[in-house]
Amino acid sequence: MIHASVKELRNAFYAHLAAYEKIKNHPGPSYLLLFYAAECGMKTIWLSRKSFKTTEQIFDETLLSGHGHNLETWRVKLIEIKLMEDSAVRKAPRFSLGRDKAKKAQFDIGKAHQAWRYGIGLNTEDEKDLVEWLNKICNWIKENI
Repeated sequence: MIHASVKELRNAFYAHLAAYEKIKNHPGPSYLLLFYAAECGMKTIWLSRKSFKTTEQIFDETLLSGHGHNLETWRVKLIEIKLMEDSAVRKAPRFSLGRDKAKKAQFDIGKAHQAWRYGIGLNTEDEKDLVEWLNKICNWIKENI
């Protein structure tokens, strides 16, 4: 694993968010940038609140390996340290793939970056809900970073 400093994560948040804004007419790639912006921003705030300077100081390995991309886990962690109100941003929505017409398989938000990265279509309504949630998280981050 490559570790990042708070400053690097903060810079990545703003860079990914700016890139998302420039290419948001390309849904998959832009949503991937929005996802990574949210991840970097949430980690920046969490590390800062814990007075950590780098991700290397995260001693809970499940946060880095098991839940590194699960933004719902990071939202809960921010609530636990009383930095985010539970009502500030609702629980992350789940989604199904566009090819799953019966919507049988429901994935957590931590898998969304994989679908977007590999060009796998999501259920249209689910994707709209995910992007709305990611934008809300990013707006919260901008107010609290």
